[in-house]
Amino acid sequence: MQTSVGKALRTIYKDGNKSSYFLLGDDYFLQNIFISKLKDYLKNKFETKYYYLNETNDNDSLFNNINSVSLFASNTISIIKNFNKVSMKNQSNLLEYVKKTDESNILVFILDDFMIKNKFSKKISQITGLIDTRTPINNQKIKEWVIYYFKSESIKIDNSLLDYLVSNFGNDISTIINEVEKYYLINNKKEIDSKAIESDYQSKHIKAWNLLNAVGQKKLAETIDVYNNLHINGISSIPIIMQLYNFFMEIISSKSGYSRLNKILSSRLSSYKRNYTNDEIMNIIIALRDVDVMFKTSSINNEIVINSLLVKICKGHYDN
Repeated sequence: MQTSVGKALRTIYKDGNKSSYFLLGDDYFLQNIFISKLKDYLKNKFETKYYYLNETNDNDSLFNNINSVSLFASNTISIIKNFNKVSMKNQSNLLEYVKKTDESNILVFILDDFMIKNKFSKKISQITGLIDTRTPINNQKIKEWVIYYFKSESIKIDNSLLDYLVSNFGNDISTIINEVEKYYLINNKKEIDSKAIESDYQSKHIKAWNLLNAVGQKKLAETIDVYNNLHINGISSIPIIMQLYNFFMEIISSKSGYSRLNKILSSRLSSYKRNYTNDEIMNIIIALRDVDVMFKTSSINNEIVINSLLVKICKGHYDN
């Protein structure tokens, strides 16, 4: 069973804490908000220990505690990462401990991944249940968390600026918050409007993945705007063509599991695929390959060619 961070916290405040939790996803903000609110609920009377189990000292420390008579020290929150790499013997010890109920000694397992790929991790999650700490796919959910944080810090932000930040930094909530806090720390102002970040600053923070996201949704105006920003800021044409090529290859062969795309693009592959037919994707891949050859063998104006190509892709020109 999987639940959101918000729902998990509401359950804690209503019914009390459990002895173990499993956080799935690498969004640091969501991980941190869960742990900090859990500590608040426990009135900060619990000592917090961190174990990164790829380090020998942490392995020894954790499993010495598990195997000791007293087990963990009283009133402890143990944050455990990389637990899927422990030995079979220690896996057995850890599983046995997780099955026990001890609400004064809380284990929080964190898996910095988009999905569970390891049998041992799956066994733990079946006991603890899952809390989703992956960056939300839905931009509105990201905005809700950002607004929640800013309200707690008494920071007011212009809605249009928030929309911009979510659109361009939406692959990680912490990055959005850091961008705003950076301005606040420099200017010591807690009211931030869209004029706070100049347009040239904005354009330099647009990345190639923003272009792929717009193309995947066939949003023509956004696609052209993002590409022009990339071009103005010196992003070479050939890497863009190669990323578009790899992007469409991922769409047509999309399966659950490993992807070379970032997590937000990977999570949206199925929705992108609904915007294109298989024949259309194959025609686009051929067109991208031809453009790549053209760029490498001629002195044609790359910007004009790419703009034309993007218009054709978003307008469905290759769907025939």
